[in-house]
Amino acid sequence: MRNIWVASVACLLLASLGIAQYSSSIQGVVQDPSGAVIPNVVVKAKNVATNIVLETSSNDAGYFRFTSMAPGDYEVTAEAKGFRTSLVKLLLTTGQSRDLNFNLEVQTAGESVQVTAEAPPLDTAETRLQLTMQSSKVRDLPLLNNSIYSLMALAPGVVGTNGTPDNFNPEYFTGMSANGRSAYGNTFNVDGMNVNSNIMNGTANLALSPEAVGEMTIETNNFRAEQGTGSSIVVNITTKSGTNQFHGAANYWFTNNDMRARTSLPFVASYLPFRRHNLNGAFGGPIRKNKTFFFANVETLRSSNGVVGIETYESPEFVAWARQAAPNSLGTRLLTTYPVDGPVQTNVLRNVRQIIGNDCGTPATLNIPCDMPLLV
Repeated sequence: MRNIWVASVACLLLASLGIAQYSSSIQGVVQDPSGAVIPNVVVKAKNVATNIVLETSSNDAGYFRFTSMAPGDYEVTAEAKGFRTSLVKLLLTTGQSRDLNFNLEVQTAGESVQVTAEAPPLDTAETRLQLTMQSSKVRDLPLLNNSIYSLMALAPGVVGTNGTPDNFNPEYFTGMSANGRSAYGNTFNVDGMNVNSNIMNGTANLALSPEAVGEMTIETNNFRAEQGTGSSIVVNITTKSGTNQFHGAANYWFTNNDMRARTSLPFVASYLPFRRHNLNGAFGGPIRKNKTFFFANVETLRSSNGVVGIETYESPEFVAWARQAAPNSLGTRLLTTYPVDGPVQTNVLRNVRQIIGNDCGTPATLNIPCDMPLLV
């Protein structure tokens, strides 16, 4: 046990730092009351949940830009000598490119004023046709087999039906599409990383637990240049990260054949027995406030399914005849060593005459009866 702990600590110490490649951004222009651009303005963007601050400066054209930003609530401030500090509060979603322009007011001598405003609800830089869902919606909406990809059906313009895979399927094909394209044109991204299958188009190699999703966007048109491989639906998922407060969640999902609605179909007497036990939990928080955070998620599945199949095998009459007519042959030894256990015989598929022809009942075939069932 001690060796295991030592190895785990060594892996943590030697592991390189992994940084999520977020896809959201904020850009804009800083101007004075006359409309002239202001260079060298210090622009800061503070993530409200983590208090992490990003900082940049406007260039000679008054332009500034933040890239690779995590979605969430932000407070963006613009500060320049001789002007009042301006603060704007906004919500940044996954994959969003948000326009935010500042018009700084002139500051009089000895005055210290901060102007606070809300970002305009209409973002002129946003051209995507999309549905954005926060973690609360992803968690609260009903999910087929606990899979977040079933939510793709809620986006406008999406057609088709979802299959029944769960989060433990390494090749998840949804069967839904948009723009008149097939589902093979779908693409999937997690924290900016492409998770599409290299084997089959339109298939995701990673299905996240709902408790691990911070935000999910489903785009159906006007994709950005980096999504050029998608022609149907583009799914962008941002995972949760720790914040300055500890947060955790756990849920348990159970279903079985007794919970299904009764069937009125005369040819379906009852459902085959099945049961699913799906346990999901997540926990995150600060390691060092305003600096380092952690988040962990685990999902387990225990399931069983009843399966009915139709198989062809040798008839009991043929096995009994073989043991009597050729007890030492290889075929008889195989039939004796590997018997068929517990089958329910439904009909006779072939008799001896149908298999070996008119040679049945002769010494050449050990006088095997022609009408004896052979395969059932």
